[in-house]
Amino acid sequence: MKYGPFPIRVLTGIIFIAHGTPKLVNIPGTQHFFSHALGFSPEMAVIIALLEVIGGFALLLGILTRISAILFIINGSIN
Repeated sequence: MKYGPFPIRVLTGIIFIAHGTPKLVNIPGTQHFFSHALGFSPEMAVIIALLEVIGGFALLLGILTRISAILFIINGSIN
């Protein structure tokens, strides 16, 4: 078993959790930013915040890593 990707996966999960938590704490501000600055619908703010937090925990724990990574790639291509 290879342990090389383990620290990268853990650090990436922590980073996504750290970036998604403020979005969840301040949902109205995040929705305002998404709708006015980015031109997205306000509902996308909740979806992206949940993706970052739940996907970050999935990466951190090592479950559903491929699905989380695919969703993060789609999220990155949208922004």
